[in-house]
Order: sequence, then C-alpha cells, then structure tokens
Amino acid sequence: MDVPGDVPQVVHNLLVRSCLLTPFLGAASLHPGVERDVRGSSTGVGPEPQRELVTCPVDGGIGSLSSIEGVRRAYARLAPSYDQFTAADDYESLSRIIDDLLVQYQRPGLELLDVACGTGRSAYALHQRGYRVTACDVSEDMLHQADRKPLASHVRFFVADMRHLPDVGTFDVVTCIDDAVNHLLTAEDVRLAFRSVRRLLKPGGLYLFDVNTITTYRTFWSQTAVSDCGDAFFARVGRTPPDIPRGGEAQFTLECFRHNRSQWDRSSVDLRQRHYDEDTIRRLLSQSGLTPVASAGLHESGTVDRHINEDWHTKAIHIARATD
Repeated sequence: MDVPGDVPQVVHNLLVRSCLLTPFLGAASLHPGVERDVRGSSTGVGPEPQRELVTCPVDGGIGSLSSIEGVRRAYARLAPSYDQFTAADDYESLSRIIDDLLVQYQRPGLELLDVACGTGRSAYALHQRGYRVTACDVSEDMLHQADRKPLASHVRFFVADMRHLPDVGTFDVVTCIDDAVNHLLTAEDVRLAFRSVRRLLKPGGLYLFDVNTITTYRTFWSQTAVSDCGDAFFARVGRTPPDIPRGGEAQFTLECFRHNRSQWDRSSVDLRQRHYDEDTIRRLLSQSGLTPVASAGLHESGTVDRHINEDWHTKAIHIARATD
C-alpha cells in the first residue's frame, strides 16, 4: 500500500494494519466519551491546543458528571474534524426515515427539539423536511461548527446536558439520533435523560431516538481501520471484545491527525458506550413517564424493518409518546 511520505509513522503503521482487517465502516457512531491527551513528538506530530469549554449547568449534581465532562473535552478536540470524518453519513435519507416514522405515528405538530445535535447536520436535514427546529448539544465547540453552516439562521442552538434540559418551551417532537443515548453509561443517567425529554414534550408528543445494537459493538467497535480525508487521517482502533455481552460497555480509540503546515497535529480520544437492548429501553421509558409505541431496526444499507433483530440490524430506532 502506498502511503504519502509525510504521513507520521504511527498513521503509516495503522494504515498497514487496516489492510489486514475489515475496511472502514463509516462513522455512524461518533459520540465521544473519555478523552486521552496525547502530546506530539519530535517526529513531526505536534500537540493540538487545549480549549476550555463553558460548563453546562447540572441540576443538583445528579448523575455521572465525570463521563459528561469527558464528552465535552472530547468534542472540543473532534469538532474541527467531525464533519470531515462523517462526510459519508447520509442525513438526508435518515431525515426521511425519521419523518416517515413520525408521520406514521401521528406527530401532533412540527415543533421539534433535536437533542445531541452535534454539528447540526441532523437539525438542518429535519428543518428541510418542514420542521421548526431547536437543537442542543453538550459541546459548545460542536455548536460553533453548526452555527457556521448556511442554514444557521433557521435553527436555534443552545448548549445543554441531555439529562438536564433547560426550560426552552415545549415540543411536538424530540429527536436524539446517532446513538447519543449509548454514551450514558448507567441506567439512572438514561432515566434522567428520558425524564428530561418528557418534561419538554407536549401531550401526545413523540420522542424518537436510536441506539446501537450488539452487532455494532461486536463489529465496528472491535475492529481497526483508517479513513483518509485529505488533509486529515482518522484511525479507529477497536478495543471492544468481539464477544461483548449484551448490556456490556464498549470502547474504541479514535486517533485524529490533521496536517498543519510542516507537521501533523494529533489528538486522541477514547470513546465509551453501553449497550441497551429493546427490553431495557422500553422499561426505562415506562419508568420515565413515556409510553413506548414502536421500534424499528436499521440495516447498515439504510433500509428499515419494523422490528429489531440485534444480530441483523446495526441500530435500533425507538419511538415513545408523552401520555397523561
């Protein structure tokens, strides 16, 4: 395999390794967990500057604050490269799937809150489907990227922890896609997030979100591959056992190298998630005042089945309703 001569040796090694393993599968699961700070070396890999993020208010200190702080720091590093890494993700098709499901299950209106919106691609895709979108993310840096896009004037963005959403009005629909829920590593944190959504839903409003299946953790999260994005390389190093049990915790390391004049700036993030199966999700929804109404399984190809099979599908989509 030919590798550019100025690529740092660690990237070269990972590129060679990736030729022996499964090809890169895309970037559907890119919500980071715990960051590792990696300093540059004399071989031409320089450190990436540190940034301080604005801390989101947390109601009473309840929940796993340390993991959320790790998410904020990780996003601060990934934000400049996130859209580059996920360029192949088809948000137009995903927004069509979401809209079809919301129409089928009788959304009460078009006021929509997109939680964990990242750099805003999901929010903008839903806006183009006719929704009046408000969107939030725990990372101020990711929202800075969202606010630079052409449709920024059509979406209202704010910084928030999904477990403690502020009072910003009530909505007909709340979405949370790209497996953000999986980054909540305890059932209590998931309940907090679901209850926070319930508080902002109008009566009869719908909550639609997705989570990763066990198949995704046994494949994508256990494999190593590299993505070449021009002036950036992304090396994904799977650290999850291929036989991870259901309900287990998964991890991989994402190494990002960006070309900066005569050197490569390197950042490294350890990504952590927990698997939640359909029964667990339905129980946690019910405990949070939400009524599960439907589930669907998403294939890697983008096709949808109106059931979930953890061994076939890569994502599970859940829909719940706010009822009295």
